[in-house]
Amino acid sequence: MHAQERMASPEVSSNPTEFQKVARAAADLEQAVTAYREYEQLQQELAEAKELAAESAGNDHLTFSCVILDACKPHTPVLKTLNMQFAEMY
Repeated sequence: MHAQERMASPEVSSNPTEFQKVARAAADLEQAVTAYREYEQLQQELAEAKELAAESAGNDHLTFSCVILDACKPHTPVLKTLNMQFAEMY
């Protein structure tokens, strides 16, 4: 049963302590899901940028490769932070 369903159940909705516990768990889960989605999106963007850089380097477009790699740099700290958050969660 999902947290939202549990919160709607009479057993939980009539018990403020249990309701608060389930609501907290749902909020924690939502935070983890949001962080994971952001992590996955950044990983995809990074992989695509690296692929473009590798392709363009093979085509002797070194300047374009440098631009792509520079565009990836801001994602690195975010990915490290998300990795640390996941390690703490699990």
